Amino acid sequence: KAKSLKTGKTSIGFPVFIFFNFSNFVSLIFLIKCLIWFFFMAGMGMTGRAQVTNIYTNQVTVINNVPALALIPASMFSKAGYKVFKSMETAFQGVNPSYMTVNANSFGGPLDVLLALRSPRFPDYLPYLNKSLVQVVHDCAENPTGGAALEGLSNSKDALDWLKTNGRQNGLTKYYTEFDTTGQGTVTDCKTALFGLDTAYTTLAAGSSAMVSFLNTETTKKNPQASNGAWTGGTIGTSWNFLYGAVPGLTQTAQEFTKNALTATTIKNTMDCISQSGMLTSPETCMAGALASADGKERWKTEAAMAGSGFLKTMFTSMGFLQILFFSLFPFIAIYGLVVVHKTGKIFGGYILLGIWSQSWMIVVAPIQSYIQTTIIDDMTKALSTSHAVTLANMGTVYDQLSTKLGVASDMMANAQMLSLAL
Repeated sequence: KAKSLKTGKTSIGFPVFIFFNFSNFVSLIFLIKCLIWFFFMAGMGMTGRAQVTNIYTNQVTVINNVPALALIPASMFSKAGYKVFKSMETAFQGVNPSYMTVNANSFGGPLDVLLALRSPRFPDYLPYLNKSLVQVVHDCAENPTGGAALEGLSNSKDALDWLKTNGRQNGLTKYYTEFDTTGQGTVTDCKTALFGLDTAYTTLAAGSSAMVSFLNTETTKKNPQASNGAWTGGTIGTSWNFLYGAVPGLTQTAQEFTKNALTATTIKNTMDCISQSGMLTSPETCMAGALASADGKERWKTEAAMAGSGFLKTMFTSMGFLQILFFSLFPFIAIYGLVVVHKTGKIFGGYILLGIWSQSWMIVVAPIQSYIQTTIIDDMTKALSTSHAVTLANMGTVYDQLSTKLGVASDMMANAQMLSLAL
């Protein structure tokens, strides 16, 4: 917003300019150039106050003594762009009540959060829990050659809850805790260990401090509603509701999905491991294989997709830089416009176009956000039409689609900026 404009004095250069161009004074083109130059000179002595509003938090920052020639067009462009942006978001919410607004969820924020649950670094973040998961599944899961048992586990909407009920209730295993300095674990029966695992991952899925800390480490997007950009304990549930809540017939909760997402790779690789023979079936070998497989299979889905070809990490920073550049270049534009008099209009016109481009991203974000959310819901409706849940059996397919959609969204954003520049 531009306010409190202060008028300065026009330079004496205008009469000098008229004197040297008197022979051409009758020219209409020359008259237009004179008017442009006079306007430019008059604007040189005008300053104003800018109010910069954060579209996420509505926080207002006041900046005084901004040159009017930069302030007025910037204010016009930003106001117009923001009104169009808000109108689009309102329209999309009318079509889809669960539309994930940009100002509340950032661009692709929920998608980024759900992808982080499959990060290959999660086992390293809570190594004692991952070690317990491999050991207990190795010792207490049903025999993988049983067929029906393995099928029940693979298609369960909550694999750990299924193991707690259908896994071996007798027999011994080892359970590892955070404060076990020996690293040897505690010998316990399978029933107690399976119950402990289910409880531990349920606590994580409910948004414990450890889960929140992991999310804020792994995600590339910031929470626009928090001053420090950190996601909170309810983030996973909210993200799940945006992307899966509208899927017809879904019987799975956000908590059940989170538990499956965190454990699917380790459980599947451990079950595959113990189906082998000889020394290859030891818990240590199974854990090493699970970690290697998780890293190889999931890294491209998480790091590459969340980076979005590097765009999600740089897009908004680049647009902010262009806006800063728009104001920073004003002194050079002003000096050049005064020296090269016959090109003042052209120079200032190019400068205005830079300002328009730096504000164009808002108009592009909302349609892409809506398109990606809609296509994800459509894809999930088809993929989950039989299972009605994200299970160990279809987890790979689901996450392939999620990572692809985030990559597509990032590329669309990048191309949209080039398109707006061309236009």
